[in-house]
Amino acid sequence: MLRRTAMALTTLLAVFALAATAQAQSYQTGSIGGSDTTPDPGQTITVSGTGCAPGDTVNLFLDGQPAGSTTADANGNFSLPLTIPSNETAGTHTVTATCGAVVLSFEITVNAAGGNLSRTGTSSTLPLSGIALALLAAGGLLLLFARRRRHAHSPA
Repeated sequence: MLRRTAMALTTLLAVFALAATAQAQSYQTGSIGGSDTTPDPGQTITVSGTGCAPGDTVNLFLDGQPAGSTTADANGNFSLPLTIPSNETAGTHTVTATCGAVVLSFEITVNAAGGNLSRTGTSSTLPLSGIALALLAAGGLLLLFARRRRHAHSPA
């Protein structure tokens, strides 16, 4: 029995001693971004990224629909234009680039058609300033007439 235990321990020690150390896997990571993350419909932005293998074909997608392709340079970087469709709905959309097994994505927020919010007023203060000055002058005249009238009726 002692002999079996000693052999088992020796075998176990030999397995641990001869086992190779675990090596970390090297996964490619990358990054992606756009020149403008709040574009208007019909606007063209530049999508740039890193992390592809040199010479890989980079396919670009907007909400899963093909939007262009290019080839990664010698450093694995890429850059290509993306035109937001003129009929694109306002809101958040996903831009994805794939190259080999690498998948990179980021979100953009497309503005409402026409770009900015509707104009509901004016930025000119001139008309209101004129009205304010006229009201101040009228108030001053009324005050002047009231004082004169009071002095005219007061006993001396």
